[in-house]
Amino acid sequence: MRRLAGPLLMATGVLDLLYVLVFHFRQLAAIAGAGFVGAVELDPSQLDREVAFWHLTFGAMVAILGGLVHWTQSRTGTLPAFLGWSLLALGLLGAVLVPVSGFWLVLAQAVMMLVVARREATVEAGKPTRTERWAGSR
Repeated sequence: MRRLAGPLLMATGVLDLLYVLVFHFRQLAAIAGAGFVGAVELDPSQLDREVAFWHLTFGAMVAILGGLVHWTQSRTGTLPAFLGWSLLALGLLGAVLVPVSGFWLVLAQAVMMLVVARREATVEAGKPTRTERWAGSR
């Protein structure tokens, strides 16, 4: 579980990018057809374009964040707890506002990051982990 945070975030980003390519391809084509510059305006008549753009950018940012998390863990062996807490807040807000969405994936990954950060902080402090305490009591 420890090394899954980055790859799972990257996979979530890729899933969002695939979603936009499959379900919003027409809107992406319309954006390209309009020449990209100014092709997505805050206009109720272009709501489909806004949704496609949002998924495209959110998916890309989550994939990039996943790459950064993976890089950080491979270099330092740890993750900062604030990352898990930040993603938990974002996931909760998103899941409450849009219950039928991929925000549940972000929530699950945030909880996993918090568990990993807590375990790593315990190990750094020299305290035995739950598994080590349980094994020692046998």
